[in-house]
Amino acid sequence: MAAGRPVIGTTAPNLGRAAPRAPGGPPPGGGRRPHDAQAAVRAAGFTDVALTYATSSETAGTVTATDPPAGRSTAKNTTVTLTVSTGPGKTAVADVVGQPEADARAALEKAGLVVETVSDTGPTTVGPGLVRSVDPVPGTELTVNSKVTITVVSLQVSVPNTVGGQRAQAERTLKSYGLVVSVRQQASSQPAGTVLAQNPPSGMVRRGTTVTITVAVAQNPPDGGGSPGPGTTPTTTTPPPPVSTTPATGS
Repeated sequence: MAAGRPVIGTTAPNLGRAAPRAPGGPPPGGGRRPHDAQAAVRAAGFTDVALTYATSSETAGTVTATDPPAGRSTAKNTTVTLTVSTGPGKTAVADVVGQPEADARAALEKAGLVVETVSDTGPTTVGPGLVRSVDPVPGTELTVNSKVTITVVSLQVSVPNTVGGQRAQAERTLKSYGLVVSVRQQASSQPAGTVLAQNPPSGMVRRGTTVTITVAVAQNPPDGGGSPGPGTTPTTTTPPPPVSTTPATGS
């Protein structure tokens, strides 16, 4: 080492461990608070110490680097700049509602967020394989590496059993799950419009599957008057409300 040229002590992050003291050099400053790191550099013979700040994965308020680099022999009148961590920084949650799962995940991860996926097998107005919601809501500012949960509409659903309910409500319920409803009528002593049977009655099916409900109508009166006769009669098949049909592989 040239005479009159002190060695800068290391100020690189040391994961919480004290770095060894260099022979004849100043104590290390890795992971130290700026005040302590400045004292260490001045103890090595440097009088001009500056601070700069930058985002980092290191704890906010700790020194992460020096310029000139630690260990370099340099003139005493050189300005030594210490870089201080401000923490990992902030990022905003992107609005990915309605996007395919893969695209939504890529956008959020690009912003520095950790993505967790939850599958939604219930009623929805969003197409299968697409993002129904994001938590926290889009626009929220988070620390980089924070977790964000996206709820993705499943390709399959658990069929709700509507037997015993009224036709109108049964149709609304089944369509809200993305199912197609076919109605058959059957003479019955039950109040008109009561759902007598359903096929399939339950279980997991793909959205878009047809579910047939059998609905009660009045029985013929004894004199054979004008009410519908016994038996079943197919009626109109009604699809669910339109939803986005972007292709996606999925849950």
